[in-house]
Amino acid sequence: MRNLDPNLTIAERAKRIRTLNSPEQVSKFIEESRKATTSEMVIEAWINALLSGPQTHATNIASNMLIAGASIPENMLASVIGKALRHTDRIRAGEMLGEISAIGQGALDGIRAGARAYMTETPTDMASKLEMPRLKSIPSKKIGTIKGVDIEIGGRQVRIPGRLLLAEDEFFKAIGYRQEINAAAIRQATKEKLKGRQFKERVAELVNNPTKQIRDAAEQRAEYQTFTKPLGPMGQAVQKFANGHPLMRIPLTFIRTPTNILKYAGERSILALASKEVRASLKGQKGEIQQSRSMARIIMGSSIAAGAYKLAAEGMATGGGPTDPKERAIMYATGWQPYSLKIGNMYYSYNRFGGFGNIVGIAADMHDIADRMTDPEADDIGMLLASSIAKNVTSQTWTKSASDIIEAVSDPDRYGDRYIQNLAGTVVPTGVAQVSRINDPYLREINSVMDAIKSRTPYSTELPYRRDRWGEPIKLGGSFGPDLISPIYLSKINRDPVNIELKKLGVFPARVPKNIRGIELTPKQYEDFQIYAGRSAKMQLDSMIGQDGWSSLPDFAKREYITKVIDRTRDMARKVMLLKYPDIMRQVNEARMEELK
Repeated sequence: MRNLDPNLTIAERAKRIRTLNSPEQVSKFIEESRKATTSEMVIEAWINALLSGPQTHATNIASNMLIAGASIPENMLASVIGKALRHTDRIRAGEMLGEISAIGQGALDGIRAGARAYMTETPTDMASKLEMPRLKSIPSKKIGTIKGVDIEIGGRQVRIPGRLLLAEDEFFKAIGYRQEINAAAIRQATKEKLKGRQFKERVAELVNNPTKQIRDAAEQRAEYQTFTKPLGPMGQAVQKFANGHPLMRIPLTFIRTPTNILKYAGERSILALASKEVRASLKGQKGEIQQSRSMARIIMGSSIAAGAYKLAAEGMATGGGPTDPKERAIMYATGWQPYSLKIGNMYYSYNRFGGFGNIVGIAADMHDIADRMTDPEADDIGMLLASSIAKNVTSQTWTKSASDIIEAVSDPDRYGDRYIQNLAGTVVPTGVAQVSRINDPYLREINSVMDAIKSRTPYSTELPYRRDRWGEPIKLGGSFGPDLISPIYLSKINRDPVNIELKKLGVFPARVPKNIRGIELTPKQYEDFQIYAGRSAKMQLDSMIGQDGWSSLPDFAKREYITKVIDRTRDMARKVMLLKYPDIMRQVNEARMEELK
């Protein structure tokens, strides 16, 4: 098959496919039936670079584990609902034991399936999180054989991140598949009113030789729980468009997985009623089991959302926070962290756990948005919910690329350079960037494309610190567990009186400008300017806010005082800069002379 004629007609290719015996052979035939284009090779290398971070794979594993585990109490609730509705065909409580044991049984199958997918680079059911026009675009060259195994270099090494993702999903698909097989076998044996030995024998028979109906349901559950379920006509059309236009792969890097995650979260909220499929399920048109499952999903998801909303109201859960960068800067200075749970004096992020992370995040955003609305606006539940969903969705890593490019196109003067810099930074594999972040946990100033690239490498320490309003370097928090693999970011609460007071009073100073009298400062000059202005202001505010009489002042007087201190110290810092760097004054005079001419 390695020398296939690329000019074969569709009918001839279909005829050959019918002679193949496995999905792996079909995939191999399709991949080898035409040569990969240069753009396909570039896309494959770029996507694998994006997937190369250890945290990416840890997040995928943790998310899949959460979904597989959550299915058990969800089905238990569906069992209770089915019994309450007196369904004849319903989920039985005993199925939960089968699902729990399936996790161990499926893990063994998953290890074999994952290893096979990693070696062959092919998913068992042709559905995966790797959304590329073709797999294995970059060729590999055979350099030898060890114990009958071909040793190749080239594309196989480039695709290691993608191969790992395939293996992870195959592992959890096997668990989901086994969960449904075990549950369906117990359900059928119970329905047949078997007892004792006959019950066990019947369950074993169905587990070892499931019917086509049970196999189909198990395959659907495996895809559902790993977010690899095929999309509908509209989603497939978007995928086809992106694959046919290489430049569109930048904003539409991943489509299937994000869509399935949103559907998963939507089916566990009142938004589920907007789905024609869910409405049909709730009416019983798709069977009694699906009816009880749809009800259980809505009840369970809504309960989680209600709890999250309550936590947000108590300050124990955060949403995306304000959009104003000045306000966000002060909030970050207090230790606040978006999409996180506050436990003790720490914030723990939850937004990287797809599905349930979205449910919690949307509820927390609803509270944040309602808190900033007028009473009539907050009473409009539809607008509030739509705003919360939009905010949560656009904050996700898998939609940020699309939202960033929209900003860059709509306002290139403000966002154009930043978008190009961020895009350029992705040429550095995510794995390298994550390791570099551990070695250098400080934010860095980025003023050019090369700075953006360097900031994701071990050479990031050559860039100046990004500093807060008080001239201090901004340090990133650690992670819960090993920094290299943990998907849970941490941030410790900072009880600095000045930052707390600014947040309370609603005083959010802008960053120190990058120019003096219209002259753009060099990175070194800008760093000095921030230090002179910020530290002087902080020292004076520390002294004043720490006095006993401060609390007795009216808020308007506090705001006026803080604003004057910041303005005054920045004016003094400008004068210091002009003395230290006389070249700035020379450029100012030259610019004035040019204007006069």
